Amino acid sequence: MKYEIKDEFNRFDDVDNYKNDYERLSLNFTNSELEINNSKSSGFTGDDISFVINNKLELKKVSYDYWTDNIDLENTRTYKVKSSELVLNQNPFNRTIGLRGKYIL
Repeated sequence: MKYEIKDEFNRFDDVDNYKNDYERLSLNFTNSELEINNSKSSGFTGDDISFVINNKLELKKVSYDYWTDNIDLENTRTYKVKSSELVLNQNPFNRTIGLRGKYIL
């Protein structure tokens, strides 16, 4: 979707252009657990997903949050993950180079 209207209002080009979205992945090791954080943001909306796994590769905690730049403090939303699946191509406790994975929430 593009806005090509010439008037006094500022418009954003390529609103639906997902290739410009910002994605971030971080790994945080603590004792015998690993927290995997995956975030995606267009600048106006975003998703934050977090997995905590132990050294036996068991899921201990999963959280999800969706946010937008339009904050409504009277109508906050809390998301609860009812089921999840995480598949990794290797054990991240042994090696993180080349780590890949997929998940289902």
